[in-house]
Amino acid sequence: MAKDTKNQKIEMFVGKGENRKVRFFSEKNLEKIWPTLSPEDKSDACLYQKMSIEFIKRHADEIDFNKLSTNPNITFGIMEAFADRISWKTICINSKKLSDSFLYNFRLRIDWEAYLQFHQLEAEILVHLAEAFRKSTARDAKKKFWKALSKFQEMDTAFIKAYMRYLDFDMISVNTHIPESVLQDVLEYLNFTLLLSRTDLSDDFLKKNAQTFVKDENIAKIIKAKKENMNK
Repeated sequence: MAKDTKNQKIEMFVGKGENRKVRFFSEKNLEKIWPTLSPEDKSDACLYQKMSIEFIKRHADEIDFNKLSTNPNITFGIMEAFADRISWKTICINSKKLSDSFLYNFRLRIDWEAYLQFHQLEAEILVHLAEAFRKSTARDAKKKFWKALSKFQEMDTAFIKAYMRYLDFDMISVNTHIPESVLQDVLEYLNFTLLLSRTDLSDDFLKKNAQTFVKDENIAKIIKAKKENMNK
């Protein structure tokens, strides 16, 4: 809550309950009332109000960067200018699809686990990122990228075979975005226990590979245990 120069109360929100709505201000007016806002209202302003890079710089010590990261008005320019202060996980979860250039330029900051759960990479940027991370010396970021990619990204056989030394085949085994035809091509590298824990595999795929699965000692034990339980 704030007061203007005429001592009239200025509310960040109007109404109550289900009728409660945020009140939006132009940046000029937001600048005018900013000094009179409570810390709570300043924090809420970061969640809803449009702010320029210049405004954020002027009030950086009072900006709630976690809430700003959720603000639907946040721009790529703001993300770039305050890359060290925004919440990248929040950005990746809440944002619409990020541009290829942005993904590449900030590849070491992107939370790939969060982003790839909701977005698929196009073939061109997928290869550019794969090459960049293949050569990268940032071990932690590299490991997280390949694990997230293996778990969520659709890939064809050629891509998997080209980067198989970096991919996590346990994660590929549970990746529901990879077509069965591709799974068939790389079957020998998959974790059958994880693969057969899925419920989306077709009967044709399971029947075609039944003998291969049974040859796996772990799978054979699981099948045997299930049969024994059924007979009890």
